Amino acid sequence: MAARVAAPLAFLVLATLGIVAIRSALNESPSTRPATTATVTTTAPETGTATTETTGTTEGQFYRVQAGDTLESIASQSGTTVERLLELNPGIDPVALRIGQRIRVG
Repeated sequence: MAARVAAPLAFLVLATLGIVAIRSALNESPSTRPATTATVTTTAPETGTATTETTGTTEGQFYRVQAGDTLESIASQSGTTVERLLELNPGIDPVALRIGQRIRVG
């Protein structure tokens, strides 16, 4: 009886460990990336003021989606086009932006 339960249980444990390892590799922390300068622009919804941060990544310029943002408004604020935002973010759903979502703008 124990052997019938042990094999599937061992498989589930190994599969879980594999998934955790893959997810951590895909979500590597900024401290493991080469340090160069990029700009992140965010807008505070309460005041409507934009702020710019410097980060240690080589990926370009990013924007954090705020409540009420659309790709059109983000493109306008960033000095780019919706088409360019879609090129820079191939996996983004333009009609389902999420608050806090990080999208590349440059």
